[in-house]
Amino acid sequence: MTYEDPSFSSSKCPKCDSEMEEVSYRYFRCSSCNYENDRDAIVIIEFIWEEFSEPLDLPLK
Repeated sequence: MTYEDPSFSSSKCPKCDSEMEEVSYRYFRCSSCNYENDRDAIVIIEFIWEEFSEPLDLPLK
């Protein structure tokens, strides 16, 4: 396991890798693919993706 700097860790979309924007407190939306989720969930998804190097088929919320 490696240390990841938590700063801005939930600002990239885990689905299309585009920049996400905060639409409400702790809630982000991707303007490219419309994926949206809580920032903590996004960080967990990014961690799993990087650790296991497998693409995730994420449903739109």
